[in-house]
Amino acid sequence: MNLDEEKKLLRNKLKQSRAAISANELAKLSEQISVFLHEIDAFTQAKTLFCYVSYLNEVDTHPLIDYCLHHEKAIFAPKIVGKTKMIA
Repeated sequence: MNLDEEKKLLRNKLKQSRAAISANELAKLSEQISVFLHEIDAFTQAKTLFCYVSYLNEVDTHPLIDYCLHHEKAIFAPKIVGKTKMIA
């Protein structure tokens, strides 16, 4: 199996694992991650943040993005171009 096939297999396994998490559990985990980040000096002192925009059953990043916007932090996110390319 080549590297691309291994990456595809791993992505599929991770998608399946995320899909198995209930909405309540996902909300709880998302909140825990947010609390954890707010306790890190590097995050609270940062002027910029690079963060993905959550989709479907991924950890919810929308509250984090809102926080940054309301606290005058510049926020950047990746953009998917086509099916395989990601740019900042």
